[in-house]
Amino acid sequence: MQYAKRLNRLALLLIVATRLVAATLSPECDAVNRKALVLLDGGRAAEAAGQLSQIVSQLDVSIHDSLCMGVTLSNLAHALEYSGKLDASEEAADRSAKLLGESFGPDSPALCRPLLLLARISLEKRRLSKTASLLSRVESLPVHEHADLALTQGIRADLLKEEHDFQGATDAYRQSIAEWEKAGEGDSLDVQPELCNLAILYVNEGRVPEGIALLERALRMAEDPSRDPNTRVRILLAAAVAYTRHKDLKKAEGYFQEAVVLLDRLPPAIRIRDGQAVYREYATFLRTSGRKREGKDLEERAHLLFGPDTSQQLVGIDNLLPKSNRH
Repeated sequence: MQYAKRLNRLALLLIVATRLVAATLSPECDAVNRKALVLLDGGRAAEAAGQLSQIVSQLDVSIHDSLCMGVTLSNLAHALEYSGKLDASEEAADRSAKLLGESFGPDSPALCRPLLLLARISLEKRRLSKTASLLSRVESLPVHEHADLALTQGIRADLLKEEHDFQGATDAYRQSIAEWEKAGEGDSLDVQPELCNLAILYVNEGRVPEGIALLERALRMAEDPSRDPNTRVRILLAAAVAYTRHKDLKKAEGYFQEAVVLLDRLPPAIRIRDGQAVYREYATFLRTSGRKREGKDLEERAHLLFGPDTSQQLVGIDNLLPKSNRH
């Protein structure tokens, strides 16, 4: 899976839509959406989804409420995706796209975000033909915002990677990063997914120093303690594996240890998947370093903390990082 599920890129369609169409959200709708998006940005997806669901249940699909309903459904879809509820997320994003299309026309740029989310969900479900179709539709819209172009190129790169077109994926990730930089977000969390996915491609191609440089850049961006700590855990894990490939075992173990310490501070309910991956990879590192007793002890500790390891065995670090929610 691509790095894409771990960063919660907020939909913020409420801002994009109002800039693109001659309409504004009511102050109440704007305020509640923004509050929910702050929760989502902090990794509190369940709370965000609950608040947004409440708004949806109170709205009528009328001319007066259509913009609020379309925006809220798009943001709700992102919260649901972050929570792993892909079917519910897909339904909400589809409703959002239809509402916004009915309100502003089928070629409105306001459809960009829900359509991109539908494309990403289709990719997660490995419906590659549908993903390609949705991306083509997005690319046919008159979208000029650099952030939208960056997101589109990022998902296009993810699709090319799934299709084993690694050179095409590399080019698309680079284009996405360039668009984020044009948007003034080259040093923000928004660019992290593309940085990490490109880094992973570089490492798997044997271009380990280039991959490490990108991961170090991503780690510097994830230092803010107010951000989702799962993000930093996942980047630390990717960096630890990259340094292992680079034969810098001291640096690799330092990152493994930092990931474990950070992971152990998280509530049990939200650390199971990441915990299994971190402990498994660290245990493998210890065993291959000749420290079999320590590796076995770590595996036993992981079993006590998380139960049986239900995650797939890793083939390469391209599978280390789950898909992220992005706005």
